[in-house]
Parts: sequence; C-alpha cells; structure tokens
Amino acid sequence: MSEAWAITVLTAALGWAAWELRAIRNTLNRFVNKEDCSAAMNGHCLEIRNLWSETRKQGERIARLEK
Repeated sequence: MSEAWAITVLTAALGWAAWELRAIRNTLNRFVNKEDCSAAMNGHCLEIRNLWSETRKQGERIARLEK
C-alpha cells in the first residue's frame, strides 16, 4: 500500500465520519427546538433563583432560632 493510497483511504474515512455527524446533527435538530430549549432553561434558572432565595431565608431563620 503506497502513501498516496493510505492518504486517500484516510481522507475517505474522515469524509464519511463528517457526513454521518452532519446527518446526526440534522436529525437531532428536528427533535430539539432551540427556542423551546432556551425557554425551558430560563424557567429552570428562575426556579433555581427562587430556591436559592428561599434557602437563604430559611438559613437566616435557623440562625436566629439557634441564638
């Protein structure tokens, strides 16, 4: 097997892998809408902020009770 043949085979394999990754990406784009995902993440962020606020309030309450 010559060097040129090896380079050709490697290039073909990399091209095939890139094509398959592109196909997977396109398939996944049909299942996950970016706007839906962003809206869901914003909702989770709001919930986490609320939980953090409530945790701080309860922590302060516990600290007052322990005095």
